[in-house]
Amino acid sequence: MLFITVFLLPWLGSAQDIHFSQFYNSPLTLNPAATGNYDGNWRVMNNFRSQWAAVSAPYTTISLGYDHQFYLPNEKDKISAGLIFVNDKSGDLTLTSNKILVSLAFHKKVNKQTVSFGLQGGFITKAYSTANLSLPDQWVFKQGFDSNAPTSDTKIGQQASFMDINFGAQWKTTMDKLEPTVGIALFHLNSPNETFMGNDNKLPLRMAFNAGAKYHLSDKYFLYPNLLFHQDKKVNEMVIGTHFGINLPKNNAEIKYVMFGPYFRGNRFVSSADAIVIALGANIYDFDVGISYDINVSGLKTATQNRGGIEFSIIYTKLRVILEKITLPCDRM
Repeated sequence: MLFITVFLLPWLGSAQDIHFSQFYNSPLTLNPAATGNYDGNWRVMNNFRSQWAAVSAPYTTISLGYDHQFYLPNEKDKISAGLIFVNDKSGDLTLTSNKILVSLAFHKKVNKQTVSFGLQGGFITKAYSTANLSLPDQWVFKQGFDSNAPTSDTKIGQQASFMDINFGAQWKTTMDKLEPTVGIALFHLNSPNETFMGNDNKLPLRMAFNAGAKYHLSDKYFLYPNLLFHQDKKVNEMVIGTHFGINLPKNNAEIKYVMFGPYFRGNRFVSSADAIVIALGANIYDFDVGISYDINVSGLKTATQNRGGIEFSIIYTKLRVILEKITLPCDRM
Protein backbone atom coordinates (compact mmCIF):
# COMPACT_ATOMS: atom_id res chain seq x y z
CA MET A 1 0.00 0.00 0.00
CA LEU A 2 2.99 2.29 -0.19
CA PHE A 3 1.75 3.69 -3.50
CA ILE A 4 -1.10 5.40 -1.63
CA THR A 5 1.48 7.57 0.08
CA VAL A 6 2.31 9.25 -3.23
CA PHE A 7 -1.17 10.74 -3.39
CA LEU A 8 -0.76 12.00 0.18
CA LEU A 9 2.54 13.76 -0.53
CA PRO A 10 1.00 17.23 -0.99
CA TRP A 11 -0.82 16.84 2.34
CA LEU A 12 2.29 15.53 4.09
CA GLY A 13 4.32 18.42 2.79
CA SER A 14 1.93 21.08 4.05
CA ALA A 15 1.27 19.33 7.35
CA GLN A 16 4.97 19.00 8.18
CA ASP A 17 5.84 22.65 8.69
CA ILE A 18 8.61 22.97 11.25
CA HIS A 19 7.54 21.10 14.36
CA PHE A 20 9.78 21.76 17.37
CA SER A 21 8.54 21.16 20.91
CA GLN A 22 11.21 23.64 22.03
CA PHE A 23 9.77 26.33 19.78
CA TYR A 24 11.04 28.99 22.21
CA ASN A 25 14.61 27.89 21.33
CA SER A 26 14.06 28.11 17.57
CA PRO A 27 13.39 31.85 17.06
CA LEU A 28 13.95 32.04 13.29
CA THR A 29 11.29 29.38 12.62
CA LEU A 30 8.95 30.75 15.28
CA ASN A 31 8.51 34.33 14.05
CA PRO A 32 10.48 36.47 11.55
CA ALA A 33 10.28 39.36 14.04
CA ALA A 34 12.29 37.25 16.51
CA THR A 35 15.33 37.80 14.28
CA GLY A 36 17.73 39.74 16.48
CA ASN A 37 15.13 40.26 19.21
CA TYR A 38 17.59 39.68 22.07
CA ASP A 39 20.27 41.56 24.00
CA GLY A 40 23.54 40.72 22.32
CA ASN A 41 25.69 41.23 19.25
CA TRP A 42 25.10 37.99 17.34
CA ARG A 43 24.03 34.42 17.97
CA VAL A 44 24.15 30.94 16.45
CA MET A 45 21.40 28.37 17.00
CA ASN A 46 21.04 24.66 16.28
CA ASN A 47 18.04 22.34 16.77
CA PHE A 48 17.66 18.59 16.28
CA ARG A 49 14.51 16.51 16.58
CA SER A 50 13.86 12.79 16.04
CA GLN A 51 10.21 11.70 16.20
CA TRP A 52 8.40 8.34 16.08
CA ALA A 53 11.52 6.18 15.82
CA ALA A 54 9.41 3.29 17.16
CA VAL A 55 7.12 3.40 14.10
CA SER A 56 8.91 2.49 10.86
CA ALA A 57 11.17 5.29 9.60
CA PRO A 58 11.58 8.19 12.07
CA TYR A 59 10.86 11.84 11.29
CA THR A 60 14.00 13.92 11.78
CA THR A 61 14.44 17.69 11.63
CA ILE A 62 17.70 19.65 11.83
CA SER A 63 18.03 23.43 11.72
CA LEU A 64 21.04 25.74 11.82
CA GLY A 65 20.60 29.50 12.09
CA TYR A 66 22.53 32.74 12.59
CA ASP A 67 21.45 36.35 13.17
CA HIS A 68 23.32 39.60 13.67
CA GLN A 69 22.58 43.06 15.03
CA PHE A 70 23.14 46.38 13.27
CA TYR A 71 22.61 49.19 15.78
CA LEU A 72 21.29 52.52 14.51
CA PRO A 73 22.97 55.85 15.50
CA ASN A 74 20.76 56.24 18.60
CA GLU A 75 22.20 52.88 19.81
CA LYS A 76 18.73 51.73 20.90
CA ASP A 77 16.85 50.92 17.71
CA LYS A 78 18.38 48.28 15.48
CA ILE A 79 18.04 46.32 12.26
CA SER A 80 18.75 42.60 12.39
CA ALA A 81 19.53 40.09 9.66
CA GLY A 82 19.27 36.33 9.91
CA LEU A 83 19.81 33.17 7.89
CA ILE A 84 18.47 29.70 8.63
CA PHE A 85 18.80 26.30 6.96
CA VAL A 86 16.34 23.51 7.77
CA ASN A 87 16.47 19.85 6.71
CA ASP A 88 13.45 17.65 7.38
CA LYS A 89 13.06 13.94 6.54
CA SER A 90 9.88 11.94 7.09
CA GLY A 91 8.41 8.53 6.39
CA ASP A 92 9.36 5.41 4.45
CA LEU A 93 9.57 7.41 1.22
CA THR A 94 12.18 9.66 2.85
CA LEU A 95 10.26 12.78 1.96
CA THR A 96 13.01 15.39 2.30
CA SER A 97 12.51 19.12 2.65
CA ASN A 98 15.35 21.64 2.50
CA LYS A 99 14.71 25.29 3.37
CA ILE A 100 17.02 28.29 3.13
CA LEU A 101 15.39 31.43 4.53
CA VAL A 102 16.73 34.96 4.96
CA SER A 103 15.05 37.34 7.40
CA LEU A 104 15.25 41.04 8.19
CA ALA A 105 13.75 42.70 11.26
CA PHE A 106 13.43 46.21 12.66
CA HIS A 107 13.30 46.79 16.43
CA LYS A 108 12.01 50.07 17.86
CA LYS A 109 12.70 50.67 21.55
CA VAL A 110 10.57 53.08 23.57
CA ASN A 111 11.52 53.24 27.26
CA LYS A 112 11.37 49.61 28.40
CA GLN A 113 9.23 48.42 25.48
CA THR A 114 10.43 47.01 22.15
CA VAL A 115 8.22 46.61 19.08
CA SER A 116 9.59 44.44 16.26
CA PHE A 117 8.60 43.70 12.68
CA GLY A 118 10.20 41.03 10.53
CA LEU A 119 10.06 39.77 6.96
CA GLN A 120 11.41 36.40 5.86
CA GLY A 121 11.77 34.83 2.45
CA GLY A 122 13.62 32.00 0.81
CA PHE A 123 13.71 28.92 -1.33
CA ILE A 124 12.27 25.49 -0.47
CA THR A 125 12.84 22.18 -2.23
CA LYS A 126 11.09 18.89 -1.51
CA ALA A 127 11.89 15.45 -2.88
CA TYR A 128 11.21 11.80 -2.10
CA SER A 129 12.84 8.47 -2.80
CA THR A 130 11.17 5.79 -4.95
CA ALA A 131 13.29 2.99 -3.45
CA ASN A 132 10.39 1.81 -1.27
CA LEU A 133 7.63 2.86 -3.66
CA SER A 134 5.26 0.37 -5.34
CA LEU A 135 2.69 1.49 -7.92
CA PRO A 136 -0.51 -0.35 -8.93
CA ASP A 137 0.88 -1.72 -12.21
CA GLN A 138 3.89 -3.19 -10.39
CA TRP A 139 1.70 -5.94 -8.96
CA VAL A 140 3.05 -9.32 -10.04
CA PHE A 141 0.66 -12.29 -9.98
CA LYS A 142 1.37 -14.76 -7.18
CA GLN A 143 4.28 -12.61 -6.05
CA GLY A 144 2.90 -9.26 -4.89
CA PHE A 145 4.33 -5.79 -5.44
CA ASP A 146 7.74 -5.61 -7.11
CA SER A 147 9.30 -2.16 -7.02
CA ASN A 148 11.75 -3.21 -9.74
CA ALA A 149 8.97 -4.10 -12.19
CA PRO A 150 8.41 -1.58 -15.03
CA THR A 151 5.67 1.00 -14.61
CA SER A 152 3.71 3.14 -17.06
CA ASP A 153 3.07 5.85 -14.47
CA THR A 154 5.62 8.54 -15.32
CA LYS A 155 3.53 11.57 -14.35
CA ILE A 156 4.65 11.68 -10.74
CA GLY A 157 7.56 14.03 -10.26
CA GLN A 158 10.16 13.41 -7.59
CA GLN A 159 10.99 17.02 -6.73
CA ALA A 160 9.11 20.24 -6.06
CA SER A 161 10.56 23.69 -5.42
CA PHE A 162 9.07 27.09 -4.63
CA MET A 163 9.65 30.44 -2.97
CA ASP A 164 8.11 31.19 0.43
CA ILE A 165 7.45 34.51 2.20
CA ASN A 166 6.64 35.00 5.90
CA PHE A 167 5.91 38.05 8.08
CA GLY A 168 5.83 38.60 11.83
CA ALA A 169 5.48 41.16 14.63
CA GLN A 170 6.52 40.99 18.29
CA TRP A 171 6.25 43.10 21.42
CA LYS A 172 8.22 42.74 24.63
CA THR A 173 8.79 44.80 27.74
CA THR A 174 10.07 44.70 31.30
CA MET A 175 7.65 45.20 34.20
CA ASP A 176 9.34 44.92 37.58
CA LYS A 177 9.55 41.12 38.05
CA LEU A 178 7.86 40.23 34.73
CA GLU A 179 9.44 40.14 31.25
CA PRO A 180 6.67 39.24 28.73
CA THR A 181 6.94 38.68 24.97
CA VAL A 182 3.98 38.39 22.57
CA GLY A 183 4.13 37.77 18.84
CA ILE A 184 2.08 36.88 15.78
CA ALA A 185 3.36 35.54 12.48
CA LEU A 186 1.87 34.78 9.06
CA PHE A 187 3.49 32.05 6.97
CA HIS A 188 3.11 31.31 3.22
CA LEU A 189 1.98 34.87 2.43
CA ASN A 190 2.60 34.31 -1.27
CA SER A 191 0.49 31.08 -1.36
CA PRO A 192 3.27 29.00 -2.99
CA ASN A 193 2.24 26.09 -5.18
CA GLU A 194 3.63 22.87 -3.71
CA THR A 195 3.05 19.93 -6.03
CA PHE A 196 4.73 16.77 -7.29
CA MET A 197 2.11 16.17 -9.98
CA GLY A 198 1.89 19.54 -11.73
CA ASN A 199 -1.55 20.29 -10.29
CA ASP A 200 -2.77 23.29 -8.30
CA ASN A 201 -1.86 22.75 -4.63
CA LYS A 202 -1.29 26.15 -3.03
CA LEU A 203 -0.19 26.20 0.58
CA PRO A 204 -2.77 27.94 2.78
CA LEU A 205 -1.89 30.85 5.03
CA ARG A 206 -0.70 29.67 8.44
CA MET A 207 -1.11 31.95 11.46
CA ALA A 208 1.05 31.45 14.55
CA PHE A 209 0.62 33.20 17.90
CA ASN A 210 3.32 32.95 20.54
CA ALA A 211 3.59 34.31 24.06
CA GLY A 212 6.12 33.84 26.79
CA ALA A 213 7.34 35.50 29.95
CA LYS A 214 10.03 35.28 32.56
CA TYR A 215 8.67 35.92 36.04
CA HIS A 216 11.19 36.38 38.85
CA LEU A 217 9.78 34.80 41.98
CA SER A 218 12.90 35.94 43.83
CA ASP A 219 16.57 36.55 43.11
CA LYS A 220 17.05 32.78 43.01
CA TYR A 221 13.88 31.32 41.48
CA PHE A 222 11.88 32.14 38.34
CA LEU A 223 9.07 30.81 36.16
CA TYR A 224 9.29 30.73 32.37
CA PRO A 225 5.87 29.89 30.79
CA ASN A 226 5.46 29.67 26.99
CA LEU A 227 2.58 29.27 24.55
CA LEU A 228 2.45 28.59 20.82
CA PHE A 229 -0.81 28.34 18.88
CA HIS A 230 -0.94 28.06 15.13
CA GLN A 231 -3.75 27.41 12.67
CA ASP A 232 -3.75 26.26 9.06
CA LYS A 233 -7.24 26.23 7.48
CA LYS A 234 -9.22 23.99 9.87
CA VAL A 235 -6.18 22.38 11.50
CA ASN A 236 -4.73 23.86 14.67
CA GLU A 237 -2.10 22.95 17.22
CA MET A 238 -1.19 24.30 20.64
CA VAL A 239 1.93 23.82 22.76
CA ILE A 240 1.74 25.25 26.26
CA GLY A 241 3.71 24.78 29.45
CA THR A 242 6.22 26.30 31.83
CA HIS A 243 9.73 25.90 33.18
CA PHE A 244 10.70 26.35 36.80
CA GLY A 245 14.16 27.90 36.97
CA ILE A 246 16.91 28.28 39.54
CA ASN A 247 19.61 30.95 39.29
CA LEU A 248 22.86 29.47 40.57
CA PRO A 249 25.61 31.28 42.48
CA LYS A 250 28.90 31.87 40.68
CA ASN A 251 30.64 28.55 40.07
CA ASN A 252 33.64 27.12 38.23
CA ALA A 253 31.37 25.39 35.69
CA GLU A 254 29.94 28.81 34.67
CA ILE A 255 26.38 27.48 34.94
CA LYS A 256 24.16 30.54 35.38
CA TYR A 257 20.81 28.78 35.73
CA VAL A 258 18.99 25.49 35.26
CA MET A 259 15.28 24.98 34.54
CA PHE A 260 12.82 22.16 33.99
CA GLY A 261 9.10 21.72 33.43
CA PRO A 262 6.21 20.03 31.59
CA TYR A 263 4.51 21.07 28.33
CA PHE A 264 1.33 19.92 26.62
CA ARG A 265 0.86 19.55 22.86
CA GLY A 266 -2.49 19.04 21.16
CA ASN A 267 -5.11 21.28 19.63
CA ARG A 268 -6.91 23.99 21.56
CA PHE A 269 -8.93 21.33 23.38
CA VAL A 270 -7.01 19.50 26.11
CA SER A 271 -9.12 16.37 25.49
CA SER A 272 -7.30 15.82 22.17
CA ALA A 273 -3.79 15.66 23.61
CA ASP A 274 -0.99 14.51 21.33
CA ALA A 275 1.95 14.50 23.73
CA ILE A 276 3.24 15.48 27.14
CA VAL A 277 6.68 17.09 26.84
CA ILE A 278 9.28 17.02 29.59
CA ALA A 279 11.81 19.83 29.02
CA LEU A 280 15.14 20.68 30.66
CA GLY A 281 17.38 23.68 30.05
CA ALA A 282 20.48 25.48 31.31
CA ASN A 283 22.82 28.37 30.52
CA ILE A 284 26.49 27.35 30.45
CA TYR A 285 29.28 29.68 29.26
CA ASP A 286 26.73 31.86 27.40
CA PHE A 287 25.28 28.75 25.73
CA ASP A 288 21.54 28.15 26.22
CA VAL A 289 21.09 24.39 25.95
CA GLY A 290 17.86 22.41 26.06
CA ILE A 291 16.72 18.81 25.89
CA SER A 292 13.16 17.56 25.79
CA TYR A 293 11.28 14.31 25.31
CA ASP A 294 7.74 13.84 23.98
CA ILE A 295 5.63 11.18 25.66
CA ASN A 296 3.00 10.21 23.11
CA VAL A 297 -0.53 10.04 24.56
CA SER A 298 -2.58 10.12 21.33
CA GLY A 299 -4.24 7.19 19.58
CA LEU A 300 -0.83 6.31 18.14
CA LYS A 301 0.51 5.44 21.60
CA THR A 302 -0.23 1.71 21.10
CA ALA A 303 2.18 1.58 18.17
CA THR A 304 4.74 3.97 19.64
CA GLN A 305 4.56 2.51 23.16
CA ASN A 306 4.19 6.14 24.34
CA ARG A 307 7.50 7.07 22.73
CA GLY A 308 7.24 10.33 20.80
CA GLY A 309 10.43 12.23 20.07
CA ILE A 310 13.65 13.50 21.56
CA GLU A 311 14.86 17.01 20.86
CA PHE A 312 18.05 18.99 21.48
CA SER A 313 18.69 22.73 21.14
CA ILE A 314 21.69 24.97 21.63
CA ILE A 315 22.05 28.75 21.23
CA TYR A 316 25.25 30.74 21.66
CA THR A 317 24.79 34.48 22.15
CA LYS A 318 27.70 36.90 21.82
CA LEU A 319 27.31 39.57 24.47
CA ARG A 320 26.46 43.12 23.42
CA VAL A 321 29.53 45.20 22.60
CA ILE A 322 27.79 48.61 22.68
CA LEU A 323 27.15 49.76 26.24
CA GLU A 324 23.67 51.11 26.89
CA LYS A 325 23.75 54.74 27.96
CA ILE A 326 21.87 55.71 31.11
CA THR A 327 20.94 59.31 31.95
CA LEU A 328 21.04 60.13 35.67
CA PRO A 329 18.47 62.74 36.84
CA CYS A 330 20.80 65.12 38.70
CA ASP A 331 21.68 68.82 38.59
CA ARG A 332 24.62 69.99 36.51
CA MET A 333 27.61 70.74 38.72
